[in-house]
Amino acid sequence: SYNSSYGGVVVSPLPQPNTLSDRSWRKLILTNEERFNTWNTRPSDSNTVVESSIRAFATSLSTAVKNEPARFAKLALALPKDINEQFIESICYGLADNNSTDLAEDFKENWQPCPLDLRYEVIRHFEDFNESQALTRLLADTPKIIDYPDMLDKLIDIALSSSNPNNNKLNVYNPKKGDDAEHATAESLMQNSINCYRGIAYGGIAKIFWDNEEYARDNLSLIDSAINDAHPAVKIVAVRLLTPFLNYDIDFALQGFLDLCKSDLRMSCTYESYHFFNSAFIDEFRDQYVALVKLMLTSGYEEVRKQAGTQIFARYFFNDLFEDDLSLLLTGDESAKLGIAQALVQFLKIDDYAEQEHKLVGVYKALINDTSQKVRDELLFCIQEKNFCNK
Repeated sequence: SYNSSYGGVVVSPLPQPNTLSDRSWRKLILTNEERFNTWNTRPSDSNTVVESSIRAFATSLSTAVKNEPARFAKLALALPKDINEQFIESICYGLADNNSTDLAEDFKENWQPCPLDLRYEVIRHFEDFNESQALTRLLADTPKIIDYPDMLDKLIDIALSSSNPNNNKLNVYNPKKGDDAEHATAESLMQNSINCYRGIAYGGIAKIFWDNEEYARDNLSLIDSAINDAHPAVKIVAVRLLTPFLNYDIDFALQGFLDLCKSDLRMSCTYESYHFFNSAFIDEFRDQYVALVKLMLTSGYEEVRKQAGTQIFARYFFNDLFEDDLSLLLTGDESAKLGIAQALVQFLKIDDYAEQEHKLVGVYKALINDTSQKVRDELLFCIQEKNFCNK
């Protein structure tokens, strides 16, 4: 029986899963589940446990599918529809993984992704397998799903109706910090957004929005649904849904991002947020975004205050805004100063701002002797840069 003290990676006894014939795989997958439970496990080495379980064989199946997706998609279609769901999950994972660099060496040169028609046949075949992370990833993989209405409907249904994530809890979290989403950082929410069903599904819809402006404009309700989702790890994906609208309808995009950030300031720290800030401090949205950044300075989240510092320095530099606020921040909150320093280092590395060089040098001189070691360390990143030495 399994001894938990072994630890390490759990593998099946199959050394090269692709060497098994389709007949052998079919026999293995259809083996009575009780037999899996009676087989023993053993340590292979200090880091590996060999386990003859459904879990371990399903992992091997996923590897095999990844190496030969079309072959195993056809095998899947020849299997009963009610096989163990761990095997279905592994088939979906393998079909969804299109990273051709992470394959067994023998399969890299001639590898091709599974054709979409065949992928979706597999999903239809296992029609009662309606909700899983692997299935959602498979559906969210490509904007071309728009050409398959039944598959698109399934993706949208997961986005709108899946129970995962549940109860404001995180799927991925540091046990020391807990799983309460209300107290999670924006970084944690973004990690959870790509590891929960609704978040993955909305991410797939965002790909369609980028690829098809007409569809995006006709489905604004999906953005509203994401914004109004009860879970912040799903809500944060709304930024990705809004981003294409910076090209389609900038006023709509800027207003949507503004409203989203007001509802939860953590939304201002997404990977895409700089696109909105870079476009917002002109014309009618300027005063509203100035107010937003000032509100961010009051946040209890360090990363939000850091983002506020970054935006205050960037808008001072490019838009001649926040001069008084910047002066106060240079002797104030450490998180905001780290944001200022981060933006400052980025600009100091670029030799494109000769006319505004005095703004860079002045703030650098103010921060290089800051009481915070973290702030001083941030500035050290640019000292060896050639462009910095010329300033």
